Amino acid sequence: MKYFLETSDTIQEGLGFSHFDSLHIAWLLVFAAVTIMCCFLYCKLGENSRKKMRYVVASLCVLDEWYMVVCLLIGGNYTKPGNPLYIFKQLFGSHLIGFPIIISAVVLVMYLPVILLKKRKGVHNEAK
Repeated sequence: MKYFLETSDTIQEGLGFSHFDSLHIAWLLVFAAVTIMCCFLYCKLGENSRKKMRYVVASLCVLDEWYMVVCLLIGGNYTKPGNPLYIFKQLFGSHLIGFPIIISAVVLVMYLPVILLKKRKGVHNEAK
């Protein structure tokens, strides 16, 4: 836990893990499996439950970003290149521009399946 809030630019040489380390690959596989399970669960839910699930997942994504910012501020790594918002600071002079872009991406990812599902249902209803 000593190096938990460190980034690739601030951690000492030889610590941490590589992107192709077996532990990192295992975490990615677990994440992929959970994502697939959530997709199957979403398909089996009713309309009201789907809406609740979308709100919960979108809220967790936004809360995760806020948690990341707080942890980076506490660790003193907020403006380091390891921070995903750093690119906005480099491109536009302020990291604050990144927040609406990230939130827009979350909304798009969460509502794209709904839009596609409604279009698909509309096509099937017209065929009947």
